[in-house]
Amino acid sequence: MSGARSASPHVSSPPGASETAKADLARLKAIAEHLLLMWPGVLQQRAYLEVMSSSQELVAALEHTYAANVHNAIGTVLVRDLIRAMGALVLDESDREGRYSGSIINALKLVRDADVAGALRAAIAGRLPPALAAHAEGFYADALKHLDEFERQTVRSEAAAKIRETRNKAVAH
Repeated sequence: MSGARSASPHVSSPPGASETAKADLARLKAIAEHLLLMWPGVLQQRAYLEVMSSSQELVAALEHTYAANVHNAIGTVLVRDLIRAMGALVLDESDREGRYSGSIINALKLVRDADVAGALRAAIAGRLPPALAAHAEGFYADALKHLDEFERQTVRSEAAAKIRETRNKAVAH
């Protein structure tokens, strides 16, 4: 998770949490910060690619020029890098050294862990007034209900499988 800042002081581990839960909660916070730092760049790159590929005026202006070749090459590089970045931020489970990657799939695993979930809930509730803590608990319970659907639409989707396959083939060549 290079480029990630240290874990946010805004949600600290509760005193009663196990050391493993505390470490996993810190990892979850680091993953969230990593995703918040990196995702805007992915969206910006996607926007560039969309503008480059959808502008008929640009295509017409470059038709039959050497610049068209450069334009196509840059588009190809952006597509490959976008697939790599999306794969890393969404699908990577670990890096080459076996460390957890700062990805959505790892965040989902941590959120599903009962000890981490308990530590997260306690940490959030401990920082809120009692009336807001009850609302936060309701929000958290509602979010967990939608977690399966979110996971199905992201990391277990057909698009994710194609990104994973394309990325693996690109890395292999």
